[in-house]
Amino acid sequence: MTLVTVGVLAVGGCAGTDRSAGNEVDVAPGAGASRGGGTAEADGGTAEAGGGTAEAGGAPVRVRVFADESLRAALTEVEKGYEAFNPNVEVVLTYGRGGETARRIADGEKADLLISDEPSGTAAVSGKPERIGRLSVLDLDPAGGPADEFATFLREGEGKRILIDSGLLRP
Repeated sequence: MTLVTVGVLAVGGCAGTDRSAGNEVDVAPGAGASRGGGTAEADGGTAEAGGGTAEAGGAPVRVRVFADESLRAALTEVEKGYEAFNPNVEVVLTYGRGGETARRIADGEKADLLISDEPSGTAAVSGKPERIGRLSVLDLDPAGGPADEFATFLREGEGKRILIDSGLLRP
């Protein structure tokens, strides 16, 4: 088992999604997953962390996040941090150029959050986006839950620190 260290938290690998080369492929436990050029062996390991909305031992709750391609590096780090603190939540990131992601959602694709670094990047989807620094974050899940928690993670604590380190937010 490969351990991934995030801050002072060691997290064992777990099943997830391989998003390398723009593809989204579910990865079964034991199959390994490539993220950001690295490899993590997925073997159903556990993490000692608080938070998350899924029942322990149950199927992971998925948060579908559509975002501008320009945010890939920063959001990949945010995803890793969020999943480390919420081991029963799987963040599925989908990227597109410009307003493409908003148009896909407007055309019926399912998403929980839309994140854009363009002021008009969420215009094709109804709703009032929240501004987090230069990002527009539109919560598309009216019931709240994990999508709300992910947006809170972006605006506060560790997620905010990651966005500051990436240059997307000012300290």
